[in-house]
Amino acid sequence: MYIDHPSYERFEQLFRAHYNALANYAYSFLKNKEDAEDVAQEVFIKLWKKKPAVMFTDQVKFYLLTATKNGCISLLRKQAGKYMVEPEGAQLAATPDPQATTEADINKIISKALALLPPQCLVIFKLSRFGQLSYQQIADELGLSVKTVENQMGKALRILRDYAKQNNVPYIVLFYLVSHYLK
Repeated sequence: MYIDHPSYERFEQLFRAHYNALANYAYSFLKNKEDAEDVAQEVFIKLWKKKPAVMFTDQVKFYLLTATKNGCISLLRKQAGKYMVEPEGAQLAATPDPQATTEADINKIISKALALLPPQCLVIFKLSRFGQLSYQQIADELGLSVKTVENQMGKALRILRDYAKQNNVPYIVLFYLVSHYLK
């Protein structure tokens, strides 16, 4: 399309109006500025190449947000895939720790992370993340207040986030591994 084409003008207008917001939105998922900018740029490339008609609809903002979220999820899955065990040899494609090369090593990382949680914190974390229970359901089951459950979950997430940071394991990858290996 020509630069003076109405589609280009609309595209440029959308880019100028929404790029920074989309990059910030992506950053909220990815916690990496370069990756966030890449995702935002890819969204606009896809809009230009595959969805030019969307640029002139009321749904364009919804499209941009949804495409950004989906782009972040795809990137996080790719990053998490680097840490997954290959089916044949039980070797890791890439590891969060150079020493961790087997499924047993991954389980050791997960066990260490969960061992840091106080007992009540661990029970609440497991009920929430693996039992798929709401905070209210957990509170009822354990005879606690909902506020106590919220506080314990916050504590668990802080502890796991700190563990991930100290061991150079991306936080999202640690949670993916915990949920994958403990189901």
